[in-house]
Amino acid sequence: QRKAFALLQVADAHTANTLLCDGLCIKNEHIAIQKDKKETICCAKCQRYGHIVQSCSDATDTCGTCGDQHCTTQY
Repeated sequence: QRKAFALLQVADAHTANTLLCDGLCIKNEHIAIQKDKKETICCAKCQRYGHIVQSCSDATDTCGTCGDQHCTTQY
């Protein structure tokens, strides 16, 4: 098998942009990187992935900026 699929997750935008622009080298072979077209959904209330506000079961809001227990708009 010459080709395979891999999913990479990086910690910051700078690293992601560098990989997208420059690609990756594995065993002296240049690998082109493509951004996943499907963005992961994130709840605007609890800030967790995989669901949206309408289906969130958390009783309190979590700020997307500081992580405290208040709505992000109140930051």
